[in-house]
Amino acid sequence: MTPALAKLRKSQPEVKLKLHDMSPREQIDGQRAGELDLALIGQEGLTAANEFHSAKLCSLHVCVAVADGDPLAARKNIVLKELKARWDFIVLWQKGRASAATRTLVDALKQVSASLR
Repeated sequence: MTPALAKLRKSQPEVKLKLHDMSPREQIDGQRAGELDLALIGQEGLTAANEFHSAKLCSLHVCVAVADGDPLAARKNIVLKELKARWDFIVLWQKGRASAATRTLVDALKQVSASLR
Protein backbone atom coordinates (compact mmCIF):
# COMPACT_ATOMS: atom_id res chain seq x y z
CA MET A 1 0.00 0.00 0.00
CA THR A 2 2.95 2.32 0.60
CA PRO A 3 3.73 2.85 -3.14
CA ALA A 4 0.08 3.72 -3.80
CA LEU A 5 0.05 6.23 -0.94
CA ALA A 6 3.29 7.81 -2.15
CA LYS A 7 1.86 8.16 -5.65
CA LEU A 8 -1.34 9.70 -4.27
CA ARG A 9 0.62 12.17 -2.14
CA LYS A 10 2.73 13.22 -5.13
CA SER A 11 -0.14 13.53 -7.62
CA GLN A 12 -2.73 15.00 -5.23
CA PRO A 13 -0.89 16.94 -2.49
CA GLU A 14 -4.08 18.76 -1.46
CA VAL A 15 -5.78 15.49 -0.45
CA LYS A 16 -5.57 14.81 3.26
CA LEU A 17 -5.60 11.14 4.19
CA LYS A 18 -6.12 9.69 7.65
CA LEU A 19 -5.68 5.92 8.01
CA HIS A 20 -7.45 3.87 10.67
CA ASP A 21 -6.74 0.29 11.73
CA MET A 22 -10.30 -1.03 11.96
CA SER A 23 -12.08 -4.34 11.59
CA PRO A 24 -14.35 -4.78 8.56
CA ARG A 25 -17.42 -4.41 10.81
CA GLU A 26 -16.04 -1.15 12.26
CA GLN A 27 -15.39 0.15 8.76
CA ILE A 28 -18.91 -0.66 7.57
CA ASP A 29 -20.37 0.95 10.70
CA GLY A 30 -18.14 3.99 10.14
CA GLN A 31 -19.40 4.36 6.60
CA ARG A 32 -23.01 4.04 7.75
CA ALA A 33 -22.40 6.79 10.32
CA GLY A 34 -20.76 9.02 7.70
CA GLU A 35 -17.44 8.95 9.58
CA LEU A 36 -15.46 7.23 6.79
CA ASP A 37 -15.23 8.06 3.10
CA LEU A 38 -13.56 4.81 2.11
CA ALA A 39 -13.25 1.28 3.48
CA LEU A 40 -10.89 -1.47 2.34
CA ILE A 41 -12.44 -4.77 3.35
CA GLY A 42 -12.58 -8.35 2.16
CA GLN A 43 -15.48 -10.76 1.83
CA GLU A 44 -17.35 -8.90 4.54
CA GLY A 45 -17.87 -6.18 1.96
CA LEU A 46 -20.33 -8.36 0.09
CA THR A 47 -22.91 -7.72 2.78
CA ALA A 48 -22.42 -3.97 2.42
CA ALA A 49 -22.36 -4.00 -1.39
CA ASN A 50 -26.07 -3.19 -1.62
CA GLU A 51 -25.70 -0.17 0.67
CA PHE A 52 -22.55 1.37 -0.78
CA HIS A 53 -20.78 1.58 -4.10
CA SER A 54 -18.17 -1.15 -4.07
CA ALA A 55 -15.51 -2.36 -6.48
CA LYS A 56 -13.24 -5.39 -6.41
CA LEU A 57 -9.63 -4.22 -6.17
CA CYS A 58 -7.85 -7.56 -6.13
CA SER A 59 -8.11 -11.25 -5.34
CA LEU A 60 -5.99 -12.98 -2.73
CA HIS A 61 -5.12 -16.63 -3.09
CA VAL A 62 -5.45 -18.47 0.18
CA CYS A 63 -4.61 -22.04 1.08
CA VAL A 64 -6.44 -24.64 3.11
CA ALA A 65 -4.81 -27.75 4.55
CA VAL A 66 -6.85 -30.97 4.62
CA ALA A 67 -5.90 -34.60 5.10
CA ASP A 68 -4.81 -36.53 2.01
CA GLY A 69 -7.95 -38.69 2.04
CA ASP A 70 -10.32 -35.75 2.42
CA PRO A 71 -12.64 -35.29 -0.60
CA LEU A 72 -11.51 -31.66 -0.82
CA ALA A 73 -7.86 -32.69 -1.22
CA ALA A 74 -8.40 -33.69 -4.86
CA ARG A 75 -10.01 -30.36 -5.78
CA LYS A 76 -8.14 -27.41 -7.20
CA ASN A 77 -10.60 -24.78 -5.93
CA ILE A 78 -12.77 -24.67 -2.84
CA VAL A 79 -15.39 -22.09 -1.92
CA LEU A 80 -14.96 -20.74 1.61
CA LYS A 81 -18.62 -21.43 2.39
CA GLU A 82 -17.91 -25.15 1.92
CA LEU A 83 -15.47 -25.06 4.83
CA LYS A 84 -17.75 -23.19 7.22
CA ALA A 85 -20.09 -26.15 7.66
CA ARG A 86 -17.23 -28.60 8.25
CA TRP A 87 -15.00 -27.12 10.94
CA ASP A 88 -15.14 -24.79 13.89
CA PHE A 89 -11.48 -23.90 13.45
CA ILE A 90 -10.07 -22.68 10.15
CA VAL A 91 -6.73 -21.04 9.47
CA LEU A 92 -6.38 -19.18 6.19
CA TRP A 93 -3.21 -17.62 4.89
CA GLN A 94 -2.10 -15.88 1.75
CA LYS A 95 0.02 -18.19 -0.38
CA GLY A 96 3.68 -17.34 0.00
CA ARG A 97 3.05 -14.95 2.90
CA ALA A 98 2.36 -17.20 5.85
CA SER A 99 3.67 -16.00 9.19
CA ALA A 100 5.98 -18.17 11.27
CA ALA A 101 3.08 -18.89 13.61
CA THR A 102 0.85 -20.02 10.74
CA ARG A 103 3.58 -22.24 9.28
CA THR A 104 4.15 -23.81 12.71
CA LEU A 105 0.42 -24.45 13.11
CA VAL A 106 0.12 -25.98 9.63
CA ASP A 107 3.15 -28.21 10.27
CA ALA A 108 1.61 -29.36 13.55
CA LEU A 109 -1.70 -30.10 11.81
CA LYS A 110 0.12 -32.12 9.15
CA GLN A 111 1.81 -34.20 11.86
CA VAL A 112 -1.49 -34.84 13.63
CA SER A 113 -3.12 -35.77 10.34
CA ALA A 114 -0.29 -38.19 9.52
CA SER A 115 -0.51 -39.82 12.95
CA LEU A 116 -4.26 -40.45 12.53
CA ARG A 117 -3.77 -42.55 9.39
